[in-house]
Amino acid sequence: MPLSPTPHAGHFNPPLTEEGPVHFTACDKWRGRVTASFTMPDGGIRLYSGPAETIIIKRGDIVRVHDYARVNCLPRDYLLIRLPMKIGLRTGEICTLRIENIDFSSRTFNVLDSKRKKLFPLPLDPVTLELIQLLIGKRLEGYVFRQRKTWILKAADRPLEPNTVWIRVKTIAKQAGVEGFTPRLLRHYFAAEWHQTRRSLEVLRRILRHKSLAYTQFYLARLVFFEDVQQTYDEVMSGPFAPDSLSAHSGPCSTCSIATVCKYVGSLPDHAVGCRYKPKLEAETKVE
Repeated sequence: MPLSPTPHAGHFNPPLTEEGPVHFTACDKWRGRVTASFTMPDGGIRLYSGPAETIIIKRGDIVRVHDYARVNCLPRDYLLIRLPMKIGLRTGEICTLRIENIDFSSRTFNVLDSKRKKLFPLPLDPVTLELIQLLIGKRLEGYVFRQRKTWILKAADRPLEPNTVWIRVKTIAKQAGVEGFTPRLLRHYFAAEWHQTRRSLEVLRRILRHKSLAYTQFYLARLVFFEDVQQTYDEVMSGPFAPDSLSAHSGPCSTCSIATVCKYVGSLPDHAVGCRYKPKLEAETKVE
């Protein structure tokens, strides 16, 4: 069934002619009902059917937010962007990440799954581990991301609230000039990038901690990069039926004897074989 276009956040990019700073929308969602069947490794068929949203991600906006945070943010805020982007952590899992669950020597850590409430081992890249080490300093235990002490909150070790992560990530994205940005979009980006490298979907399923491979395939079926849509569209539109430029095909107006004085010049499409305005113009000239 075709998806009905009902975008949440409006157009991707507002017109550049408008006054004021230009903002971008990192993603758009199109609501619809998706029915998909997948062949399981044992030969069986798994069917998923239900309402779903096709998520169109703009790769350039994700990279823009990441680069802005890398240059302009402190390690804590940069890690809020980098962790879901590099390993696909959920917001709640970032908040509950503990120092004692990180093994810096083997570059691994145990994440507390926010849905199943179990610890799962995952790898981590050296750059992210170095940033975590810089953030925690000499601390050997406790939460990596702690709430800051205030005159109201005096607890020494309380985890960061998910709502705080959402607000901070959206603020960083807005400062980078990207609207409609959420931490979950970074998890989608990680999954879509992994899928494009044609690596093992079973490994991706374990990293994302999905219950079944069929759901991982269903999950990936909803994600698409806007740049890939645009590239495919440009390839199709550059076929033999489309002109390379407007100047290469000027239509019947180029051979018309009254083109220099015709007020309808340029109104015909390039593929037209005759002029429907010439008789009307000649009639108007006779009346005058």
